Amino acid sequence: MKKASIGILLLVVSLVLGCNAHSAFVGEVVEPILSFVPAPTAHASAGSTALHIVSIDEESSARSSRSVEQNEFELWLMPVTYRGNEVVSHDNVRNLKRFVVTGDDPFAIPVSELPQSDTSIVFIVQLNEEQKHELVGFLTLRIAGSNQPLIVLPPRTAITGDVEFGTVSVSDDSYLAISTETLENNEASFDDATYTSLTQQTILDNLVLMAVNTLWNTNPSGKFYAPGLLLEYELEDGEIAWNYAELRVYSDEYEKHAAIFNPAGENVNNGRFPQAYGPQSSVQWSASLSLEDMLETAQKGALWGLVDEDGTQLAAFDFSVAFVLDNQGKPIIPYIDPTYSEYTGTDGKKYVDKLYLNWYYPDANGGEPHLITEDSEHANLISQNELYMDINYPEGGLRGTYMIRDRRIEYSGAYGMEGDIFCLENFDAPLPVAALSSIYNVGYRFALYGCSTPMKARLSRR
Repeated sequence: MKKASIGILLLVVSLVLGCNAHSAFVGEVVEPILSFVPAPTAHASAGSTALHIVSIDEESSARSSRSVEQNEFELWLMPVTYRGNEVVSHDNVRNLKRFVVTGDDPFAIPVSELPQSDTSIVFIVQLNEEQKHELVGFLTLRIAGSNQPLIVLPPRTAITGDVEFGTVSVSDDSYLAISTETLENNEASFDDATYTSLTQQTILDNLVLMAVNTLWNTNPSGKFYAPGLLLEYELEDGEIAWNYAELRVYSDEYEKHAAIFNPAGENVNNGRFPQAYGPQSSVQWSASLSLEDMLETAQKGALWGLVDEDGTQLAAFDFSVAFVLDNQGKPIIPYIDPTYSEYTGTDGKKYVDKLYLNWYYPDANGGEPHLITEDSEHANLISQNELYMDINYPEGGLRGTYMIRDRRIEYSGAYGMEGDIFCLENFDAPLPVAALSSIYNVGYRFALYGCSTPMKARLSRR
């Protein structure tokens, strides 16, 4: 894609010219202290509809820096909206609401404080011995018989009564704070349609846990650092071969020199501190890594960091919340198995009439893959505007990128097409069947992940 090409060019230039400091190692990346601390919000008044938590219990004392006093826990409510390349937009942080418990009072968040039309999440935060705020995890509501609790709360208009969480347990092993009460115990507190949808939580709902990184890396001035991943794969005889992962950092900082460090404290930008790519790119820093290495470090507390040339830690990223994995430890991410229909042009050559992408996602237990249909929740997480095809077919004079969002036939190399993520057609630059194998990259975004794969289409037998 054109933007990615610019980014790669600038990366090469910065490695040669733009680095005035070199370091292969840095001290351990540390968990950030929360810099954005909103003013306290009023608790629920007597008789008002609310989310009720009797108490918060800490199962582990491994993090001795935290106080164990009941009144040192706080609840922070944050809307969940999405924007651009972020799973949970940094813009949500400015709308945080903070609820502080006084004395031995139970925790209560008035339902009236929840967003009217957006979903939301609740962070559990605690003061350490230095009276600094540290993230503990997410308030969740247990679903009977399921390993997937309710993490994302519906809009307040869908809540009709008090929601009881009971006692909530937090631990060092997970960001999920589990309730003793269940969703089923609270059925009467939601309208029928909402309750039914809430009982159908899937493992993909865990992607909202990326809000950990959103909260850590958004400061009061609005500056932010958001992680992303580009995963490259090939489909061979129905089997996915994952090749590599590119770690990306999105930011509005365009001047800094910085490097990405892994949890072992190693600079993965070849020991250099490249300058940010600049305002022409949404990605400011990146590094290509082994997917296996990324997965091995995807454990709570194993932090990646962005560090500037002076050794200052700019951001910390926990990728234990980034991967949704099957039982073989591989990412559960939609992939394409394309087919096409054809027509014969006036020149007697075969051209692509319609290109069907045929989306699937792997079964978590290693069974048959699942087809993604238009009404699937997975389809909603695949960005149509970020679907593109890079082609290099000199025999037909095609070299550039096909995109749905741009029909700029007046510009060489920017080709338009119509359709959606399921079916592509009406290519501005007619696409010869012989050129399909010259589409070296089909790129798309699914939630956190950017994906890249070569085109391997076969003639449709529909």
